[in-house]
Amino acid sequence: MIKNLLVISLLIIFLFGCNSSHKFGGINAQINRVISGQTIEIFVDKKNVSFRLMGLRIPSNINYDKKLAQQHLIQLLTSNYHYPLNSVIVKVETKLNQKDKYGRLAGYVWLNNQLINRKVLEGGWAIASLEYTDGKYDQDLLQGEEYARIMGNGIWKINH
Repeated sequence: MIKNLLVISLLIIFLFGCNSSHKFGGINAQINRVISGQTIEIFVDKKNVSFRLMGLRIPSNINYDKKLAQQHLIQLLTSNYHYPLNSVIVKVETKLNQKDKYGRLAGYVWLNNQLINRKVLEGGWAIASLEYTDGKYDQDLLQGEEYARIMGNGIWKINH
């Protein structure tokens, strides 16, 4: 019975949520470095800025190496280290005039038509945090976290 529910849940996630087919307008940005599992430095609007991936957070109360979240984000952005990080161009959706209390822009990152914010969640190295999102991709983010939970990825591993 539990196995059947798991299979049905996975099918629902794959059928309705795996491929975000949203039309997005964004601006091109070059990746400079990955600061953490949820923050990158990009070159946009003729300057380097810190950029926080919206809709997720790296949990502080779970005992795991936070460097794993950072490494996972680097792997996502470089196609598993196939490309140098500073050669990667992404599209970002953000408001260039709004920064958080740490001076970061916040928004969504797209690479090869994939929502990187969701991919971080699918890897299981972050949890969905929708309190500061604009609601546009909330379902995608929640589905990414649910996928990680079901698959036992990252922090959702049974034996961590």
